[in-house]
Formats: sequence, structure tokens, C-alpha cells
Amino acid sequence: MAHLVSPEKRKSLPIKTELPDWFPLPVYEHDLSPDEWASHLTRRVLGKRSIDSDPDATNRKNSFRSLIVDEQVIDDEIGEYLGKTPRVAIDFLNAFESFYVFSLWSEVENKDAREFARMLAEGDISGLSSLSSRGELMDMMNTPSISYPLTGSNPNTAVNLGGRHLLSIDMSIDDETLIQTFKDFLVSNRDSTARSHHRRFGDAAFMRWKNAGILPAFDLTLWGDINGYRYTDVVMGNALWPDEQAKQRPADTTERYRKGTKPLMEAICNQHTVAKLWGQAKLHNFLMDIAEKEGLL
Repeated sequence: MAHLVSPEKRKSLPIKTELPDWFPLPVYEHDLSPDEWASHLTRRVLGKRSIDSDPDATNRKNSFRSLIVDEQVIDDEIGEYLGKTPRVAIDFLNAFESFYVFSLWSEVENKDAREFARMLAEGDISGLSSLSSRGELMDMMNTPSISYPLTGSNPNTAVNLGGRHLLSIDMSIDDETLIQTFKDFLVSNRDSTARSHHRRFGDAAFMRWKNAGILPAFDLTLWGDINGYRYTDVVMGNALWPDEQAKQRPADTTERYRKGTKPLMEAICNQHTVAKLWGQAKLHNFLMDIAEKEGLL
């Protein structure tokens, strides 16, 4: 049973004003490298998934302290865990699934069958009379291998059907988790927000994440979920920028958290960003190794 707390449910939780004994963590003040961002975000994204699925409240607290507060899991184990962790509940088709769908479509050699599939998909029945007999059409409808034609793919190996995408959904997951996962998926992949995900994360992005307090905001939110309470935007703003309380009105840090940190945290604290960061870090290290061997450094 999942213990994920949706944003809607979180609003009804009792308010907590006292910050936990572990807050703040030293890492919040560090300028993190790409590898370190990958490591710390992975701890939180995958750790949250593990914590959400644990029915024991004490275990959830201990897992949080072990993984995030004490950092007892080393980076190599995190990378290994990332490779073995099941995919998110809702995701683009992976390479295997894309090739599988394509192979099914390729097996439909009859041109009428292909055209019939297209008409069904687009709701165009005007041309059906020009195809085969009614009996043959019924046989086509009962052919499992008839599939909507593939017209292209994006960098995520997603099958793109003129703006539509085929997705892989884990139907064994409970409804609440699926709904929240789909909301996170939309934030990460809709055209209006996905453009930044197609670019390489650089120093400017990392500095923005640090200044916005992404890690402490995520940690306090998750800690509240684990304990069954929530921190208000006022408390969060004061916690993230305590030195600015004396300089600014409380409303300034509150709005900074509500309009800046909160939506940014939702956009990057997911497995899509984690996977991209790990891939980016591996590529960087690979290129640095080549440059060192060639005497370019």
C-alpha cells in the first residue's frame, strides 16, 4: 500500500511550525557539481518512492535519516540502485517497447489492413466501402497486431503520433499514485515546460536550484508527509532564507517560496531529471577521461 501524500491531501494536514532537529543539512550551503546534484536528487526521488511504499511509520523515518540526513548509502550504490529500480508508473515507451510495437505494425502486410487501422484511429468511415468485403474487415478488427501507424519518435524513444504519445502504464499501481505520477509526468514533459529538459543542465541551472532552496524544500516537505503534518509557505520561506528575514517582509520570502521554489521543485524532483543528470554526468566523465588520455588537460 502506498503512502504517497498528494498536494490536495497535504492541504488538510495539521500545521507544524517547529523545524526538525536535523535541519538544516550542511549540503544546502554547498555549490554542488553535476555528479553531486545527480547523487542528492537521486537520494530524494528514489528515497521518496521507497519511503512511500513502506507501511511502517518508524521505518519511513529511519529510511529518511539514513538516506538523506546521514547519507549512509554511497554514490556507487545509488547508481546501481537507479539501474535496478523499476521504471516510473507512467513513462514513455522504452526502446524495447517501441521496437515491439513497430514489429507488430510491420507484420501487417496487407495494405487494406493498414488503411483500415488508420481510418479507425481517425474516425474516418467514409472510405470503408472501398476496402475489402465486410467479412474480411471484421477479421481485421479481430487481428491483435493491427496498430496505429508509427510516424516518428522523440529523444526519449517515445512513439509520437502527430502530437500524441504512446505511454507505458503500470496498472498494478494504486489509483492515487498513478494520478500523482501522471501529474508529475505532465509537468516534466508538456511542451510548455519540457523545453528546458532538452537542454543540458549547466552551472546557471545548478545555481538557480541552490538559490531556490530545492533540496531543503524537498526534505521538509517529505519529512512533513512522513510525520503527517505540513509546513506552511510562511514557515518554508523563513526556513529557506533565515538571513533574509530581517531584511525583507515575511511576505517576500513566502512569495519567493510559493511562486519560485515550489513549482521548480515539482518540475525537477522526478526520475526524468535524475536519469538525465546521471546520463549527463557519465558523458562528462567519459569525455574528461578521453581528454586526459589524449593529453588535452
